[in-house]
Amino acid sequence: MIPVLLKDLGTRKYSNRNRRFGLYQCPFCNNSFECSSDNVKQGYKKSCGCVSSKLKGDFHITHNLKNHKLYKVWSSMKQRCNNLNSKSFKNYGARGIKVCNEWENDFKVFYDWAIKNGYKDGLSIERENNNGNYDPLNCIFATMQVQNCNKRYSNIGYIGVSNQGNRYIASLSIDNKKLYIGSYKTELEAALARDNYILVNKLNNKLNFGDK
Repeated sequence: MIPVLLKDLGTRKYSNRNRRFGLYQCPFCNNSFECSSDNVKQGYKKSCGCVSSKLKGDFHITHNLKNHKLYKVWSSMKQRCNNLNSKSFKNYGARGIKVCNEWENDFKVFYDWAIKNGYKDGLSIERENNNGNYDPLNCIFATMQVQNCNKRYSNIGYIGVSNQGNRYIASLSIDNKKLYIGSYKTELEAALARDNYILVNKLNNKLNFGDK
């Protein structure tokens, strides 16, 4: 990915030499910026400045957002899915849980999604299906209290079903808020109860069994 030349700005005096400058479009954020054409051609200038570093193939897009709390959420999410040395890897990456490509490689995409989908201070990201990936269709923002209630105690194969002790809890998300449906003896009962609640109330949540 290299900057795209939008306009030739002619020759300018730079570092005691005459150099040709151009107006370029950043390939990462589409912002325009002026730069020496030689620096672009030789690969010294690859962005408008939004790319602060390149680590393990991941570009860290800043745009004054690196200090935002969501940047830490994004970084932590990738660490527990990708970093073998992370204490949380065994509960995420080792189980095959991944971060979707659109979030994995672009913090700004994740940031925009979060802002549009209910993020505010005090909330943290949660996967509705504990066996699913981090992606826009499986994630919401919830309080830590709700997250603790929905903690994965065992590997449950049904959406919206978690195991707590010898009981199975059925729940779903409505407008980024967790709704608890009930506690059941078996995971199948919990999954059926959740599906029935969705059908009776004509909700758009994903079913465990069949299509609506």
